[in-house]
Formats: sequence, structure tokens, C-alpha cells
Amino acid sequence: MEERFIRRTICRALVILALMLLASFPVRAAADKNIILATTTSTRDSGLLDVLLPVFQKKTGYVVKTIAVGTGEALAMGKRGDADVLMTHAPEAEKPLVQEGWLTKRVEFMHNDFVILGPPEDPAKIKGLTNAAEALRKISQKNRLRIFRDGRVEKV
Repeated sequence: MEERFIRRTICRALVILALMLLASFPVRAAADKNIILATTTSTRDSGLLDVLLPVFQKKTGYVVKTIAVGTGEALAMGKRGDADVLMTHAPEAEKPLVQEGWLTKRVEFMHNDFVILGPPEDPAKIKGLTNAAEALRKISQKNRLRIFRDGRVEKV
């Protein structure tokens, strides 16, 4: 069941990515099959593009050059015209650029989730909490280690 869900999710993401990429550069010459994708480092580091881009490139013939930067820089690249497609996660910063005409189309196709893992005995008693800030506050009160996605470990 989970494998089927993952496959369906990847297929949906491919379709959305293809539509985003193709809709983003209608003025390009038909012979130009290169696209510059400005995305965030977290999207690049997630491995999602490693799965989606080869399939997209094979199906469309377009070559995607990925530039991973912070959200602000990716948006600035779009505003300057240095990227054909932006993949960011700052809706409140993206919307004005669309409204002002710097970007032509905005498609929401993914979001960030906080996932907090811990030992089964749940020493901070956070199981079932839906507020990440509250869970992190409770963890910090228990004087435990915090491991970040970049591998840093911090005593809290």
C-alpha cells in the first residue's frame, strides 16, 4: 500500500513539474531545449529532483540545469530573468512577484512538514502534539540532544 502511494505521489509530482516547466517559458524558441530551474537547497537536498528530473528530461527532451540557492535568491533570480522556473517555499514572497508581473504563473505543489522522531518511551511526552513549536519546547525542557538535518547535534 505504501509503495503504491509513493509511486502515485511521484507520478503526480512529475505531471505537475512538467506542467510548471512547460508553462513557464512560452516565448522560448522551439530549438532551445534548456531550462534553468532555481530552487531551494532544501528541495535539492531532499533528493526529489534526482527522481523527477531524469524522467522529465527523458519524456520531454528538455535539459534542466538546477541552481540551488536560498529562497530569497531564487526569487531574485526569477525577477532578474536569470531562471526559467522557480521552485521555492515562501508563498507570501512569491505572490507579489506574480501580481507585479515578474513571474507568470504560480503553482503550489508541495509543502514542508515538521517530523520529530524520538525514542518509543517518549520522555518529553510529545506524542500526539500537532504544534511543532510546542513539541520542541517540551523536548528542550527535558535536556536532550537535538539532531539537525545537516547532521549537527546540539544538547538542548
